[in-house]
Amino acid sequence: MNLSPRKQLFVDTASEMFGVGSTISKKQIIEASQKADVPVAGWFRKKCKVGYNQFKLPTSSEETVPTTITTTPIESSSAVVNLMATNMEKQNLVPALFEGFVPWGHFSTIKQIVKSGLFYPVFVTGLSGNGKTLMIEQIHADMKQELIRVNITIETDEDDLLGGFRLVNGETKFVPGPVI
Repeated sequence: MNLSPRKQLFVDTASEMFGVGSTISKKQIIEASQKADVPVAGWFRKKCKVGYNQFKLPTSSEETVPTTITTTPIESSSAVVNLMATNMEKQNLVPALFEGFVPWGHFSTIKQIVKSGLFYPVFVTGLSGNGKTLMIEQIHADMKQELIRVNITIETDEDDLLGGFRLVNGETKFVPGPVI
């Protein structure tokens, strides 16, 4: 993976803090970015994602980071995704329980919707940092249900959601999006 000096500084700092080739979280990405005195590495979160809130630091021998995913059968009541590329790691899509979470707002209503298994679109709104995403994650964690989170911005297009053709290890392949 060819990196600019700033990106290489981030990778070197994160590797020094957490270990070469280790898997780190978004919080650890922010910590490493602050220590390296570089902007938060958004490029890293896109290119090096290997699981839910999990990002793999590249080693000097890695040329690419796997991005193609396909679902596999459910194992012991938790959904698992197999990464199809060089590392074949398994990704657990069931969020972890957060001990300090306090149910608030329409927690029970949203939990009933998730429990029903029906397609029922819900719009959760509120100020930044109120815990909207955490509430949804904790509902799924409590019920041991898989959750795929997709951030949608003004730049998001249908290929980002449905999938499209991508260059993977020198070959053009269809990579399914989170909706599929």
